Amino acid sequence: MDSQFEMKRILITGKTYPNPARKGVEVSCVGGVTEEGNWIRLFPIPFRLLADDKQFKKYDEIEVMAKKARSDQRPESYQVDPDSISVVRSMSSGGNKWNEVRERLLPLVSASVCVIQEQRKITRVTLGAFQPTGQIKLTIEATETDWTPEQLQKLVNYGMFDKIPQSTLEKVPYKFVYHFNCGTSECNGHNISCIDWEMCQT
Repeated sequence: MDSQFEMKRILITGKTYPNPARKGVEVSCVGGVTEEGNWIRLFPIPFRLLADDKQFKKYDEIEVMAKKARSDQRPESYQVDPDSISVVRSMSSGGNKWNEVRERLLPLVSASVCVIQEQRKITRVTLGAFQPTGQIKLTIEATETDWTPEQLQKLVNYGMFDKIPQSTLEKVPYKFVYHFNCGTSECNGHNISCIDWEMCQT
């Protein structure tokens, strides 16, 4: 294995709905927080092609061999060895897991998106957490109902992965966008697309 890989223990905070990748398989982007309390992005993750024991849920903790992504200059972006993924703790394991999750995430919660954007100018980190204030509007826009032939070909290319999905990835024919304001005079409002797996499955 590449000597640049190192073991990371990560609390999963979300994953995107899969999309056909340029290299020919369906992949997701995964966000999380390391043991050191830093944001981390894992990409590409061929999630549905992973063996069942390597598939994780939101707020599970995993261990994985990861290295800094070469093609992505954002400091929190890492490439992983999918075969090294191990789910070390699941939300279903009971105990005070929710309290532990809260303790891990609260120090990373920013006052607003505007604050996150200002911090990004210094840190270049593009992940963040915040609690919106005021009214939040969700718009649902219709998009293409089917994959293109090129995308469909990628979705049936399973390569050498452990698992072949029982069905072709469903195309979500909608775009979900949140609209809100940070509640300050300086904020011009935000429109944020949601491509979270859980949202797209509803």
